[in-house]
Formats: sequence, C-alpha cells, structure tokens
Amino acid sequence: MPPHQFPEESVQKVKELADLSSHQKQMPLILEAESIFRTFSKSGMYGFQDQLRTGLYAPWPHEMYQNNVYSFNCTSIIPQIYLWAEVLHLQPQIVQFCDFTQYRDGSDDVESNNSHFALIIDVKKKHPYLLDPFWDICNPIRERTPQRMVLGAKGDRKRVVREYSSLLEYSPEEFAAMYHRLHEPAESLEMLACGQKVEKYIPTTKETTSSTLMAFYDSPQTIRTRLKIPQPGITDKFIGCELTYTPQGEIGRTSLELCLGQNTTWTDIVGKTVVARGSFSEFEAIRSVAKHLALYSPQRKTSAVRLGPLLHENQSAAKDLCAITTQLYHRLQEDEKESLQQRLLVRTLYEQTEPAQEYLTTEKERFARIEELRLKGLSLRDRTEELERELWRHGWKLESLEQPVLRRLRREQSKLSLETEKIDHDLRDLLRLHFRNKRAYHRRMDMVGFAEQWKGAPLENIEETVRRQGCDPAVGYAAMVVDFIPFLFSARKEIELRRYRASIGEKIKAWFEREM
Repeated sequence: MPPHQFPEESVQKVKELADLSSHQKQMPLILEAESIFRTFSKSGMYGFQDQLRTGLYAPWPHEMYQNNVYSFNCTSIIPQIYLWAEVLHLQPQIVQFCDFTQYRDGSDDVESNNSHFALIIDVKKKHPYLLDPFWDICNPIRERTPQRMVLGAKGDRKRVVREYSSLLEYSPEEFAAMYHRLHEPAESLEMLACGQKVEKYIPTTKETTSSTLMAFYDSPQTIRTRLKIPQPGITDKFIGCELTYTPQGEIGRTSLELCLGQNTTWTDIVGKTVVARGSFSEFEAIRSVAKHLALYSPQRKTSAVRLGPLLHENQSAAKDLCAITTQLYHRLQEDEKESLQQRLLVRTLYEQTEPAQEYLTTEKERFARIEELRLKGLSLRDRTEELERELWRHGWKLESLEQPVLRRLRREQSKLSLETEKIDHDLRDLLRLHFRNKRAYHRRMDMVGFAEQWKGAPLENIEETVRRQGCDPAVGYAAMVVDFIPFLFSARKEIELRRYRASIGEKIKAWFEREM
C-alpha cells in the first residue's frame, strides 16, 4: 500500500474489513468498485447524530469503531472508501466539489451542496469513474472541465450532469492534515458549516412520521436547525430554529421561523414562504389558547375542526390569540407579507365561510385526489406494459427496431418509471394519512378542495370577497400559525438539539478562547 499520513490503526482496520469481503480470486476492477459502492450507498448509513453524541465530528475509521459511531457524512466516508479502494488497487484520487448542482436524466429534481467530497478511481476502462456513494453514484466520467462533469449511465444508475464553481484535488497527506485539524474542538465546527443531516425519521404527529432535521453552523456562536415536515396533499412545512450561544458555551437566545416550501436543496428551501417568526414563549402562549379552544371542539383537537367557528364562539380566546399572532405578522418584511397574502386571504375565507358547516366540500370531493392518482397510476402502468412488450420483442429479435426508435422508447420507459414512482409515493402518503387519522385527512382535503375554487383568481377578487363577507384576515393568519403548533412542540427537543447542547457549547467556548 502506498505510504500516506492516515493513522495506522485506521489503515489496518479497513484492510481487515476489505480482506473479509474480498473474493478468493482477483475480480475485475469494475466489480471491486461496485462492491465498495454497494457497501456504502445505503441511505441509512448517513447521518450526523453519532458525531454530535460523541463530539467526534470527523472520526477516523478506527475511532468510529472504538466510539460506536455508525453513521457517515460525505467527508467522514472518504477515509473509509479511500483506504478500501487503495487495497483493491483502484488508484483513488480524493476530490472536493465546491458549490455544485447536479441533474439526473429523467428527473426534474435538482440536487446541490456547497462542499462535497468524493473519489475518482481507475477501473482500467476507457473512462475513469466517480465513486460517490453518498449521492448513489458509481458512474464513468464521460466529460470533465473546470466547472462541469458529465457522468454516463451505468446499469440502473442514470446519466448525471454535475456543475460546480471549482473542483479541488487532495493528496492523502493534504486530506489527512485537514482531517487532523478537524479534530480540534473549535475547528471541528466547520463540519456543520455546510449543513449535516442529523435525523431523518423524527415522529412529530400521528399522521407525520418522516420529518427530517438538518443542522448548520452559521457564525462563531450560532447553530441553526431546519425541520422539514412532509404534508401529503398540501405544501410542506418547515420549522427553523436559531440557537445563539454565549462565549461561555451556554444558550443565550433561541428564535424560530415557521415557513412553507415546495422542496429543499441541501442548504435552502425552494419556494419558501415565511409564515411567522417568534420565540418559544410566544408560541407556547398560542399553544395555550389553542388547548383552551380544543375543549370546545367535539374532537378535543383544533386540528380536526376549522378554527374560525371556534373563535367566533369564544370571543375572549379569539382576542387573546389574534393579539399574539398579529404581533408576529407585523414582524414580517413587506415582501414576505406580499408573498403570503393570497394564501392568507383564501385561508381567511375558509375559516369564516358557513361556520355552521363541518366541511365545505362533499366526501366525494375530498376523495377526488386519491381517485385521480389511482387512475393516473393505472394509465401509466398500461403504457409501461406496452413499451415493455415492444422492447421485449426487440430483445428477443422477434422484431427489429431502429436505433433512434429504441433510444426514444427507453427514454420514455425511464420517464414513465419516475412518474409512476412519484404518483405511487403521493398516493401512498394520502392513503396512509387517511388510515392513521381520518379527521385530519378530511380536514386537510377540505381545505385543498376549497382552495382549488380560488386557484388562478386575481388577488383583487379574493380581497373583495373577504371585504364583502366581513371576514377578518387576522383569523386566517392565526389559523395558519396554529397549524404549526403540534409539530413545533412534539419535536422541540430535536429542534433545539437538546441531547447535543453541551458538546456543541464546549466547541463554541473553545472557539472564543482561541480567538481571545
């Protein structure tokens, strides 16, 4: 093995593991590369909770085994796969992608990260390969420029185009020096600067069990977390929490941001709409009023009924709730209020139209989305079967297809596969929501059905309807804020990183001591 600066304990540990999984006779290098990829491409292997628990943000392989660290991130995976690739004579080269964005054939999703490590390996083929298990990549590098890399398809792994501001190469000595530096308490905070996925499956409420928590190091004394709460049928919710530490490593201030969004990149929320900013004490006061109102609900839960009728019947509680939420609304920037306006007005109408009625749509309308997805899925499967029949006949030489036709059919097959997968996912989420909490399902789809009536309507028309019906936008805004309360308090410990506060505080304290 070529000499390098990685700790000897790690070199021996990975060599043992590589020897255990090796075959009796020499395998082609491409198959050896595939064996590394299959070992480390499982999504459950990636996370940062073990690192936060132990305080080892950049553990060497032998330290992971000694301290029961079972999860990797895109940096800590590198010593493991580098040493393994070295044992298998794949001549690994460590590279760092800065500010990258990547696109996969057949998918509309855009993946990105501002700093990411991977390996380039030599499998003795026409092209070198990029080995990046974190992003499910072990593909040939068809094109490489200073700002762009094109990865060819390999098996069921699609073609990928990755664009970046720069691509840096590291020698083993350079990477080891950086990694040793990240063992210092103050320096190790850099591992959080680009964001780390702390936990993926945080149960928040009965109907939502897959919320994802990210953590970021924003400044010398600020840690930020972001909880994504998937919402089948409607726009996803996000809760951001900013933890400001004192120079002594204690929590000095905590602030919250509630928002809606279409999706996320690694660091940002796509289509972000801020709903409110405030403190836990303010949202606790809102929670207290909501609990009081729940006593007047037949289901004892505000999430199962419209908030507007409850506030109408309890004017004192309405006054208290709207007094708090109106303060939150006034804190929003003018452009944030403008972005929120149409949602707010439609929600205002929903909460105050026909207050005596439990639902504003029929049961058939509330199940319409499920039926629509079911029928669309069946249609896609019918077309997929047609394509498979054509490709099967070509494969067995029962008929011959021209290459342009063959490529078109395969592209369509790939696209249909992705569309079917998304529809199945959306349908499964709605069915699961209905199975777990029927009242929450009907309330949510009632809101969706009502909002559909106003889709595409000019803002002026909605404003005029609100005025004509004498509806109070403060009630609609209060309802939007109350929607977040169950998620906020059920996941409060995770959002505040309570299990890891002390170890994070020690690192921030070390940073201040170093700067003094």
